[in-house]
Amino acid sequence: MFIFFSLYLSAQESETSNFSVAGRFGLGNSNINTQNYKNLAGSAGSFQLDVNYDLPIENNVFSYLRFGLGFQLNSSNANLFFGSSQASLIAETFRVPVYVNGVIRLGRDEASLLSDTKFVAGFGGFLNHVYKYEVTDVENSADIEKPDTGFGVIFNLGLEQDVSEHFAAFVTLDYSLMGDENKVDEVDHF
Repeated sequence: MFIFFSLYLSAQESETSNFSVAGRFGLGNSNINTQNYKNLAGSAGSFQLDVNYDLPIENNVFSYLRFGLGFQLNSSNANLFFGSSQASLIAETFRVPVYVNGVIRLGRDEASLLSDTKFVAGFGGFLNHVYKYEVTDVENSADIEKPDTGFGVIFNLGLEQDVSEHFAAFVTLDYSLMGDENKVDEVDHF
């Protein structure tokens, strides 16, 4: 399970296009499970690149729906304690998230102070590939598990602020849960 609090920067292709490209950077805490080790607390970092499509909706709730496809790299680490000795676990993953977000403009008209601020909430799924599980201590380093692939779900909440006509900043809290083996794998990004 991962929770990301991240900064999201978005650039729109043109005024008339509903497509945008976004980069996301996240930092936080992690709780990792492997075959050999359970509930290991540590830290995490991520980078994500998204392609988004905004579908305008004419109703009183959402301004538009945002559909996204991304590519994400995550690195999580945790410390292991064995009596008087200690080791570090590093887990690195590649993730392909697909999601839909409802976007609500907080200011309903152009004259409003909040006309450039939006509330964003959504969910989606992702394919997750763990390509590295490594334990390192003072004397050596070893891979502890074969890389594996699984699926997960993601939920997010955030605020988006239009900075200019083609650029927006987005602060979000993302929560994701993945895999049968890793039901409590958790990363909090702040």
